[in-house]
Amino acid sequence: MNPVTINANMKSVLKCIVCAMSLWMVICMVGGCTVLRAASGKRPNELSILYAGQDRSVLLERWGQPRKSVVIEGKRRDTFLVQTGDASGGGRALGHATMDVLTMGTWELVGGGIEDGHSKGLWLTVEYDQNDKVTDAYPGDVGSRRE
Repeated sequence: MNPVTINANMKSVLKCIVCAMSLWMVICMVGGCTVLRAASGKRPNELSILYAGQDRSVLLERWGQPRKSVVIEGKRRDTFLVQTGDASGGGRALGHATMDVLTMGTWELVGGGIEDGHSKGLWLTVEYDQNDKVTDAYPGDVGSRRE
């Protein structure tokens, strides 16, 4: 064999190895996001804290700031996006991991949308009196209540 041919072949092999390792590193850095999301799930908001007479500060402490807060006819109305839960799924996580490996990481593009679809939220509007005590609550955004 000609030594020049061996060097050319070796360079070609080394280029392939470097490309494969680079691709694998990208997959490892990007991949796994949907796997982790499927495995962890999200805790639902505690709805048992919502009852007539409950102080607004308790809701804000547990649920965070409302998405919208308005004062209509002297009453404060807060609209929350309440997380109703997304159970963790070992089977879902395994499926995402398998697809990540089989598609060399490109599954993350599709899997992210699938995991977003598993999150369930409920728009909830809460009305308060002048002392910021809960007087009423109903599903939907501010102004969606049918009188």
